[in-house]
Amino acid sequence: MRKILPIVFFAGVLAAFLTPMELGDVWWHLRTGQWIWENKGLPQADPFSIAPAAAGQGVLASFWLCQLMLYGVYGLAGVYGLIALKALVFCLTFLLMESLLKGCGLKSPLRYILLLPSVFIATFYDEMRPQTLSFLFFAAVLYVLEKYWNAEGDAKAEKGIMALPGLMLLWSNMHAGFVSGAALIIYYAATGPAWGRGVSRAAALKGLAISAASVALSGLNPNGLRPVSLTFGMVAGSMKGAAPIHEHLPVREFAHFTGQGSLHSAIIALTAAGGAVFIANFIIAAFWKPHRIEPGPRPSFWGSHLLLFAGLSYASFATFRAGLFFALVWTLAVGKTVSAWPLPEMKQSRALGRLKGLSRALALSALLIAIGFVLLPRTVMRTPAVDERLIPVKAANFIEAQMPPGNIYHPYEWGGYLMWRLYPQYRVFIDGRALARMDEYFDVLEARPAWDDILSRYEVNTVVYWPLLPYRKNVPALVFALMRDEGWSPVYWDLQSIAFVRKRLAKNPIGKGAVWELLQSLVTVNIMSSPRDPKNYIALGEVYMERGLKYDARDAFKRALELDPGSREAAFYLGTPER
Repeated sequence: MRKILPIVFFAGVLAAFLTPMELGDVWWHLRTGQWIWENKGLPQADPFSIAPAAAGQGVLASFWLCQLMLYGVYGLAGVYGLIALKALVFCLTFLLMESLLKGCGLKSPLRYILLLPSVFIATFYDEMRPQTLSFLFFAAVLYVLEKYWNAEGDAKAEKGIMALPGLMLLWSNMHAGFVSGAALIIYYAATGPAWGRGVSRAAALKGLAISAASVALSGLNPNGLRPVSLTFGMVAGSMKGAAPIHEHLPVREFAHFTGQGSLHSAIIALTAAGGAVFIANFIIAAFWKPHRIEPGPRPSFWGSHLLLFAGLSYASFATFRAGLFFALVWTLAVGKTVSAWPLPEMKQSRALGRLKGLSRALALSALLIAIGFVLLPRTVMRTPAVDERLIPVKAANFIEAQMPPGNIYHPYEWGGYLMWRLYPQYRVFIDGRALARMDEYFDVLEARPAWDDILSRYEVNTVVYWPLLPYRKNVPALVFALMRDEGWSPVYWDLQSIAFVRKRLAKNPIGKGAVWELLQSLVTVNIMSSPRDPKNYIALGEVYMERGLKYDARDAFKRALELDPGSREAAFYLGTPER
């Protein structure tokens, strides 16, 4: 039973991440990897978008090694190869963390229980892109440092420190997240000699020298140590509410924007649970002399990573990007702290043995049920490899077949995929690299007064956009503006996308009446699926209002206000004073 539990657990982790390609940056990474391979060099200017060529120079060269790797995997095994690589990366990440917990002396069931929160939070980062490799490198650097500074004369662990410079050199050429690895190295170098167990003076000096060399070698990448200042700038911008994209938002705002409130709740729960463990640890350290019943490495009470936990907890609230780094440190910090508690040894008995056997059997049954009925239906074994609900596969097919006039304005989230499908025939307006001017992108999206002038300046003749915004589930202001403007004609629609072309260039335009019916039916479907959500009625009211159906619009806004008396949007449309 003990041997089966880890097999089933990691089979579950594998199934949890064998999921289809959704919104993400993998597509523009693939295209850039192809460009680097074909041109045998790094791009000095952006070849893919209509943004100014000098913008975002650091982004163009930050991920080159990972981009080549992704392009190579895609060339060998296609999209399924990338999905398998993603699942493997996450499995290796959690395998390293499980090994660390085992080294602390934690028993099998508790190790996997402590890993579950990290696995859950990792599902919010379920994409195959360079950041995913950063999680694996972070766990690997954490593993090497933790083993070395608590080696207690273990020659194998002491030799492991020699891998650190190579890890950092590789990492720094794959993703700017290597900054977190440098921070880990500095933290351990500052605390390891004081808190580590059995580290001789010679070993401490060796560790400090290799740590310094590793941080220095991480600067051997196209951007040098510039990502350090950029990372601090990103966190500072997130805290001030000046994040350029939603992934840089504080986790509370990210959860509100995307509707993923469970992520925010999970971060709060982990912070509270970790705080409770450290408080209990302080009490035990103060009033109960530590001891161990079983032999083995025992971390110091004050070496339990309280400062590391606190720092990453703060960072995880400040920016969504830090969430999984915090969860991984939480797993180690809590596991390491609990493992040092002087718990009395329980006498073995037949009844206790049966109880343990029953608990393991129940745990295995729960895991098997979760894998069979929850995880497997989400995998690419049961679903298409590319999620067409979120990625504009059909719209890209239409553009390839009909060749509407360029350039194209489109959602930020679609830029990478359109780059992968349509370059060099088309260049994207914006993508996950965020090289274009975000203010101009939002001026167009929100149909501000200069929206058409901006499109004209960039020679945009085709607009492809969501009929309903995926997070707010309402019709974008830009779509309403295009429907009102006589200079634009709809030429294509499906349930996930709608395309407009300048009227003088449009071939086979669609009647706008049909598009109005489409928009209204999409909102109505949302109401049927979530009849208590006031936002759906506001969206319906907006459609009615744009169509000139003012009485129907008023009824929809009234219904929204009934469901949410504090709704400012509904009150605004009804002309009701805010409550």
